[in-house]
Amino acid sequence: MIENALPPAFADIDMTYYLHYVSKTSSPDVLENIEYASDSSFSPMKKTVLLLKSDSIGLDDSEFGKKLMVEFLHEMYLSKKKPGTVILLNTAVKILESSTGMCIFSSLEKQSVKILICMTSAEKYKLIDKITLGSVVLMEEIFREIMAATKVISI
Repeated sequence: MIENALPPAFADIDMTYYLHYVSKTSSPDVLENIEYASDSSFSPMKKTVLLLKSDSIGLDDSEFGKKLMVEFLHEMYLSKKKPGTVILLNTAVKILESSTGMCIFSSLEKQSVKILICMTSAEKYKLIDKITLGSVVLMEEIFREIMAATKVISI
């Protein structure tokens, strides 16, 4: 027998999935499979957070590492799957100094990606007055966003 309702505990945690329970003679209430909800407005990446901690990829802050970061962000822009939120903290806020970085993040924001910028980092690098996109937020908001995510990817 297939149940039509989500178990309350599961529904409270994540409405993006629904479960099919199958009653079998040998083992009742066995989980048969997990599928995405049929709601067409649902995007599986909406609860994914991309945490950018640096303006470069790699262990140093060389120009090559910065070039890699720009290439990564460009590929994210082109991708059909995007995170629901991108958080910039520490030196990652410096990406917003370049026109390329601003253009990429502006385009991502237009594609419904939430951009959160750490206020403390923006103040440290004297960028607070130059930021024209996203939301400049306190660490409290960044923490809440990370804790609400189903997946956090840190670069």
